[in-house]
Amino acid sequence: PYEIDGTGLQLTGFSLSHPVPSAAAWLHNNSGYSILYLGDTGPDSIEGEGHLKTLWKAVGKELRKGKLKAILIEVSFTNSQPDNRLFGHLTPKYLAEELQQLAKYSGKKSLKNFPIVITHIKPDADNIVRMKSELEKGNSLGVQYIFPERGVPLEF
Repeated sequence: PYEIDGTGLQLTGFSLSHPVPSAAAWLHNNSGYSILYLGDTGPDSIEGEGHLKTLWKAVGKELRKGKLKAILIEVSFTNSQPDNRLFGHLTPKYLAEELQQLAKYSGKKSLKNFPIVITHIKPDADNIVRMKSELEKGNSLGVQYIFPERGVPLEF
């Protein structure tokens, strides 16, 4: 962890799988609560580097204790995007697989109502509508998907 002077915050960084270097930032406050922000990343099952497994292992116990308050993660493409054209990004299907891994490392069978903020959706005409539908259809863990809107604060 890296202490951010004068803020009462600590930051822990993790490498992610993407053609251009990308990272996750795990931000902790003095009360022991945290949020996790991921930059661009491909799923471990495609990328084969295990970066997300390392991340899920690290944050899993904090999720189990109720200290991890939210995850902000990219889902750039709908499930129709071919695997060889993901270029280090997630689809709803692959996010669901990765969240299953997080649940496993947290020791939880359900992540009911846990906030997952979806970022970096590619701006195709009907992408957001399809994305929401695909995410909800694959939501076997019961997470709360949040789609941020410009100018609207997020609260966890």
